[in-house]
Amino acid sequence: MTIREELEALEHTQLDKKAAFADETQGRLRYEEPRAEDVRTAYQWAQENNIVCWMVSAKESLMSHVDDVVGGVMDAIHTKLPRVGDLSHMLEEPVYKVVLFTSREKVEDLLPLVPHSRTTQWHELGQDIISQKGGKKLCMLELLSRLGLDASEVIAFG
Repeated sequence: MTIREELEALEHTQLDKKAAFADETQGRLRYEEPRAEDVRTAYQWAQENNIVCWMVSAKESLMSHVDDVVGGVMDAIHTKLPRVGDLSHMLEEPVYKVVLFTSREKVEDLLPLVPHSRTTQWHELGQDIISQKGGKKLCMLELLSRLGLDASEVIAFG
């Protein structure tokens, strides 16, 4: 059976896709946002160090400012720049993504200040600040478990 045939067969099973892909109590993918105090600390640290900070919430995507680093990074990943503005109001709502445009070595200085968070690096100068319990890997492991699949049977992009 080809991969296409397997996917088409899976599409016709009685699998409850919402249950497979969503947390039963939240109705969304299992994902823990960075804690509010860590988001606030990361934002303040970025301001003090003149590092571009990009935050995403359910309501908006906003970047603190743009510099030469950001332009090059966003071009490299073929992504349009979000709106630029003051991020302080976003600290009052759940933020599920915090991106700092700096080196891995520099962001290491922040980590002791955000004890409930860790970083993932997606570009030489692009660091995500995520919950210790968050991230694509943990979400994928949960999804595999729910679907009864082994990691050797799947591929993930993005």
